[in-house]
Amino acid sequence: MRLVDDGLGVEIEITVTDPTYLSEPKTFIHRWIKTIDREVIRAPCTLESAKLFIEAGYGDEE
Repeated sequence: MRLVDDGLGVEIEITVTDPTYLSEPKTFIHRWIKTIDREVIRAPCTLESAKLFIEAGYGDEE
């Protein structure tokens, strides 16, 4: 996890290794960039919010 864009963004890189389900490790990179005119809000990290995140198609970028 690191700050990007002069501290206005966060980039996270995650590598998943699971020989049972994956033929090779899979790396995901996701960036969150702060919109200048919007306040940063706290969002709960719950199974429901993760489900909504996945259903919206986020995290599919490589």
